[in-house]
Amino acid sequence: MKRRQFLRITAGGGIGILAGCSSTDSKEYATMQEFSFVNTESTEVTVELRIERTDTDEVVHTETRELTVDPDWIMVDCVWPDAPVTVMARHEDGEWNSFNTEDKDGCVSVIAEVGDQETSFYAHNAECPIDSSSCHTD
Repeated sequence: MKRRQFLRITAGGGIGILAGCSSTDSKEYATMQEFSFVNTESTEVTVELRIERTDTDEVVHTETRELTVDPDWIMVDCVWPDAPVTVMARHEDGEWNSFNTEDKDGCVSVIAEVGDQETSFYAHNAECPIDSSSCHTD
């Protein structure tokens, strides 16, 4: 995916997150459906990922990835619970940035844009429930 395509998706997705996602549950958090990295640099980038349960501070996943230039879009396998989570990511030379699913509702897909020593998060509504019930555990 090229940078212009990414910008089109995130611009449209930003509007979607403001509109909310309908859900019959009264949970006080959004369920993360997908998580992806996109490399906006013209060179390979090393990025660190950490996912924690917000309600218990339990670390549910950590990994380090090499993001190539082409393809520059990488989806992370589902490794998070159906619970409020904090997703933290950073460029290997940068500071941690985070995204929290609390205070949101419905279902979201999250994109971490890895740029010059920083990471930005974009979220957009996703179809509920997720395609595979084996993805989320309690």
